[in-house]
Amino acid sequence: MHLDEVLHRLGDWGRYELIFFILLSIAGTWLPAWQIFGVIFVGDSYIDQECKLPANDSQENYQTDGTCKLLFQNETVIDDCPYGVDYKPSYPDENSAVTEYGLVCDRAFLAETSQSIFFAGVLVGAYVGGQLSDVIGRKPVFIGSLIGEAIFGILVAVSWDYVSFIIFWFFVGMFENGINIVMYVLLLELFAPDKRSVAGAIDNVFWGVGVTLLAPIAYFLKGWRLFTVIISLPCLLAIPLWFFVVESPRWLLSRDRKDDAVAVLRKIEKFNKVELPEGALDNLTVHENSTIKVKSVNFLHVFKKPRLLLNSFVMFYAWLVNSMVYYGLSLSSSFLVGDKYVNFFLLGLVEIPAYIVITFTMIYWGRRPTMILFLSVASVFCFITAFLPAQTESGRDLGPFIIASAMIGKLGITASFGAAFLYGTEIFPTSIRNVGFGLASLSGRIGGIIAPLLFILADVYKPAPLLIFGISCGIAAVLSIFLPETLNRPLPETLQQANDLYKTPPINFKQDVNDNDAKKDTVFMSNKEI
Repeated sequence: MHLDEVLHRLGDWGRYELIFFILLSIAGTWLPAWQIFGVIFVGDSYIDQECKLPANDSQENYQTDGTCKLLFQNETVIDDCPYGVDYKPSYPDENSAVTEYGLVCDRAFLAETSQSIFFAGVLVGAYVGGQLSDVIGRKPVFIGSLIGEAIFGILVAVSWDYVSFIIFWFFVGMFENGINIVMYVLLLELFAPDKRSVAGAIDNVFWGVGVTLLAPIAYFLKGWRLFTVIISLPCLLAIPLWFFVVESPRWLLSRDRKDDAVAVLRKIEKFNKVELPEGALDNLTVHENSTIKVKSVNFLHVFKKPRLLLNSFVMFYAWLVNSMVYYGLSLSSSFLVGDKYVNFFLLGLVEIPAYIVITFTMIYWGRRPTMILFLSVASVFCFITAFLPAQTESGRDLGPFIIASAMIGKLGITASFGAAFLYGTEIFPTSIRNVGFGLASLSGRIGGIIAPLLFILADVYKPAPLLIFGISCGIAAVLSIFLPETLNRPLPETLQQANDLYKTPPINFKQDVNDNDAKKDTVFMSNKEI
C-alpha cells in the first residue's frame, strides 16, 4: 500500500498528528523566530548618540552636532569622538551589543557586519542541516539543533568582546536554521498531499505568532544580555520531544528502512486508536510501483534534468529575494519613523493574516499564483514606502501612512515567503528533498546576509534599500511563472518524477477519507492510474 493512503487511513489529523503538529510548530517556529529576529534588538545600530565633550572644558571651545564629530572653536572638525560617545536610547534602560562594544562612528559598519555574520551562520545551517537530516534523519538533527541553540545563545549572553560575540552569534544562526527547515520537512512528510497545504499554512501562522510575541519580550527586557538568555533557555524544554516525536516514515522508506517505517506507523495507529486493514503495511511503498528502487543520487544529478534544473534555480532566486525583503522590512522597524518596538509589533502582527490568507489561496488557487500575486504586492508597496516623505509640504505627518505601506509590503512578502516554504519542499524528490530544500534555504540566507548591508546604502540615498527590495520582488514574480504547480500533486520520489512535475495531474480520492466508512473503500490513484 502507498504511504499516502496509509496516512489517510490513520486519520490525517488524528490525535497523534494533532499533538505532533502543535508541539513541533511551537518548538520549530517560536524558538528560532525569537533568535532570528532577536538580532534587531541585540544588534540595533539605530540608537542615537553624540560625541562626549572633554572633561573640565568649556563648551565655548568644543561643541557637538549630534554626530560622530566635534567642533573645536566652531571651526576645526575632529572626527570619531576622541573623548568617547554618549548614547541616547529611546528608553533609559535600553542597551545593545552596539552600545556595549562601541560599534559606532568609525566602527559603525561592524554593527551591520555582525548581523550579516549571524545570517552567514543561518546560511551554513541551511546546508549542513539539510545534508545531515538526509543522512542521519530528521529527528536527531531537529532535537540536536535545539540543544545547540540553547548552548550558544547563552554563550552570546556572556560574550566578553566583539570577536567572541560574533563567533557565538554565528553558531546561534547555524542552529536556528537546523531547527526551522528540518522541522518543516519532518512536519510535512507526515501528511498526505491534500493535507500539506493546510499543515504548512497553519505552521506558518505559528511562526507569525512567535514573531509577534517577541515584541513584548524585547520591550520588557531591554538589556540585551538578559534578553538573549530568556529567548535561548526555552530551547532546552524541547528535549523531552525526543520521546514523543517520530522519525519521518517517508524518509525511512527512502533509506530502505521499511521495518522502522512500519514501527512508526504502528505507533501512530495505536495512539490514534484506529485499525489498518490486514496486510496494509506488508508492501508499504512511497513509489507508484513497489518494484521501483531508488538509486543513490546527490544534487549534482539535477543538472541532468533540464526542467528540474530550471525549477531549482527559479526557486533559489525566489528564496533569496523573499528572505532579503522579509528580513529587510523587519530590520527596518528601527529605520522607519516612530517607536521601533511598536513598529516591530505591527510588522510582526501583519504576518498572522498573511499566513491565514495563503491557507486559502494555496488550497484553492495553488502555490504558483499565490507566490506571484504576493511578490507583486510586496514590490509595489516597497516602492511606495521608499518615496513617501515623512511629512507633506504643509507639515502634515505622513508617518502612519509610511508604517501602513510598510505593513502591506511586509504582508505581501510574508505571504510569498510562506508559499515558498511549502513550494520548496514539493518540487524536489524525496531522495534529495532536504538537500534541495536546504539549498533553497541557503539561497534565502544569502538574502538574509545582504539585507542588513543594504541599509548602509541608506546613508548615501535613503530610499535605496526599499528600491532594491521592490525591483527584486518584481523580477522574482516574473520568474515564478515558469515554476510547475504542485497543488494536490504527489511528492515526487525520483529525479524523473520531479522533472516531469509540470505535467503531473493531481491526486484524486474516490471518497472522503475522513469518513470512517469511506476509509475502507478509499483507493489511492497513482499518476499511472489517473
